[in-house]
Amino acid sequence: MPNDPYAILQVPPDATPETIQSSYRRLAFQFHPDRNPERQPWAEEQMKRLNAAYAVVSSTNRRAEHDRRAGHDRKRAQHDARPNEYVPFTSPITSDPVRSKQADIIRERRRTSPYPPETENDWFFLQIYAQGRGVPEVEQRAAREIDESLRDFLRLTAPPDASEWAQFFDEALTRYGAFGRYEQFVARLTLRTLLPSLRGTADEKPDALMFRSLIIRTNNLMQDRMGTERLRMNDRGKNIVTEWCALLLSIVEYLWNEAAA
Repeated sequence: MPNDPYAILQVPPDATPETIQSSYRRLAFQFHPDRNPERQPWAEEQMKRLNAAYAVVSSTNRRAEHDRRAGHDRKRAQHDARPNEYVPFTSPITSDPVRSKQADIIRERRRTSPYPPETENDWFFLQIYAQGRGVPEVEQRAAREIDESLRDFLRLTAPPDASEWAQFFDEALTRYGAFGRYEQFVARLTLRTLLPSLRGTADEKPDALMFRSLIIRTNNLMQDRMGTERLRMNDRGKNIVTEWCALLLSIVEYLWNEAAA
């Protein structure tokens, strides 16, 4: 079926959300008009089809409705009833033993990756922002995301008896607002990379040194990956990640010093 979203995304109907997302990113990179300047109209049409297909299967409700109409829901139910049974799927990609091996390597890297899996889409979008372009859906949620992330950061790192930390929230937002669109994305991604590790310490006895080590670790992770993916890290002579992490560090140290005084 030429318009079947699974066929367009080159995945089986019982594919997991992670598999669908991975295939979408790979195909988006392949078909992007900037990578096909000699056949741009064709590339734009491929991207439209790809985005439309992803919009269907990445939405739980829309995917369920599509599967009901196409008869895929019965197949998935049968597959889910036998979660440990291997069901082979052949396609131009997975039938190639070399590409299958590469896919296994990618899956293993993701399983052992120090980067939160929920940030993988962000790294894809960051490449777009690095080219001076934006993503409407990302822009729509940017203000809410930075607001929620900063509040989570302060809630997770403040000492139990800390005084009101609204001033630090305002200071961080002011610094964030001085960044350009690309730099703001980097700041949000830094927080999204840091927050899961902070939440993982909820059962431990918190202290400034622990939070300091997690922020430094996040700084190193961000710079390592941005360097590997050749993403710009400097803005007006300053390292974006280091400047943002230094602000987060200063907030933590001030809060804990104030609590100890």
